[in-house]
Amino acid sequence: MAPMSVSDIFITAGAILGSVGVGGATVAALSGWLGKVWANRLMEQDRAKYASDLEALKSRFEQSHRRLQAELDLRSSTKDADRVRRTSGALENHSASGKSAGMDSSGKIFWKY
Repeated sequence: MAPMSVSDIFITAGAILGSVGVGGATVAALSGWLGKVWANRLMEQDRAKYASDLEALKSRFEQSHRRLQAELDLRSSTKDADRVRRTSGALENHSASGKSAGMDSSGKIFWKY
């Protein structure tokens, strides 16, 4: 075997380094692409999970809101009925005495003499 010249050594070293560099760059590029694919897949799974959780919370909120609104409506109608009973009872009791009654904006009865 003949001794290698300096130029042959540089050509061989360049070929080896070039192969390793191209191989490393290929592995790095493929690893980056695969990492992005996995990250997007995980993000979509998380997004779907959180959307489902959000819908469940909205549903519970709406149920609670409807229940509280019905309770408020019931209390309001009961308060209005009590106010009407008080006013009509007061008017009946004092109509014979010649007094007239009225109601202010807060629902309190006042008497006019």
